[in-house]
Amino acid sequence: MGCVVSSVAMALSGVGKSYDPGTLNAWLKKNDCYVHEFFLIWRAIDKLGLSYHGKIATNTIADNLKVGNIVILNVLNGGHWVLATSMVDDQNVAVNDPLYNKKSYPLS
Repeated sequence: MGCVVSSVAMALSGVGKSYDPGTLNAWLKKNDCYVHEFFLIWRAIDKLGLSYHGKIATNTIADNLKVGNIVILNVLNGGHWVLATSMVDDQNVAVNDPLYNKKSYPLS
C-alpha cells in the first residue's frame, strides 16, 4: 500500500536515512518484504534501522511520541497509514499524511 511505504519513508528520512517511497519500495521488493506483493512484513523495517513493536494502545501513543519514538498510525478504520509527529492535544495526533490534506487525526 502506498501510504504505508510513504509513511515508512518519511520515518526513515526523519532518522537520517535517505529513502523516498520509490527507493524504499524497490528495496522492500528486492528483500521479499511483502506478503502477496501487497502487504508489508513489518519486521522487515528492523533491517532499515527502525524497530517494529506492533500495535500499541492509544493511551501510549503520546508517551511514545514524547520520548522520540517513531509512530506510524493506522487510521480511517484501518484503510490508511500516516506518520505521527506529535500530540495536538489530549485527543488528537498531528501527522504527516501522504495522501490526504489532513494535519491531525483523533486518537479514537
